[in-house]
Amino acid sequence: MPGFGAKAYRGKVHNEIQQIRMVFKYAYDASLVDQPIRYGPTFKRPSKRVLRLHRNGNGPKMFEPDEIHKLLTAAPIQLRAMTLLGVNCGFGNSDCGSLPLTALNLKGGWVDFPRPKTGIQRRCPLWAESVQAIQSVLAERKEPRKEEDKDIVIRHETPGTVGQGHGESHKCGIPQAGKNFGALSKGAKLLCFTAHV
Repeated sequence: MPGFGAKAYRGKVHNEIQQIRMVFKYAYDASLVDQPIRYGPTFKRPSKRVLRLHRNGNGPKMFEPDEIHKLLTAAPIQLRAMTLLGVNCGFGNSDCGSLPLTALNLKGGWVDFPRPKTGIQRRCPLWAESVQAIQSVLAERKEPRKEEDKDIVIRHETPGTVGQGHGESHKCGIPQAGKNFGALSKGAKLLCFTAHV
């Protein structure tokens, strides 16, 4: 498979090759095949160097501080709160969608919320703007359809990317290629060095 990693999207190729290897390894471990699969010398994941060069060639996947300001101005109430949590605390989609009321101390301005996947503890001071945005969400919350969602702060389908969720990045004229919700936390590092939200 010469040139496989060079011609295709490197990150996708890296993941697909790993998944294929895992399938065949399981087949051998489970005695579904008689011997290990021979992949050949060219069936290799792209090297870290190739992946780095590919990422660098695509440019930074982050929202600049001025873009974040535009998103906050245009975003609906729930998405404004999500955006601020992404910038303020580095929260991702799943974090915002599973944040319980018990994790919030709005009076003191803190959120204590372990990472859902790893359980690693996180304690983050909330900006006044973040507290205000969360309070606005809570003031407009409706009764949940499911009992298990009763304690969730932001109850709605979380967008895969900011622009896909509500189209505000497109309306604001912000290039969105490759920018997902996690790009907010990267832009936050620059935002902290320029001006407070």
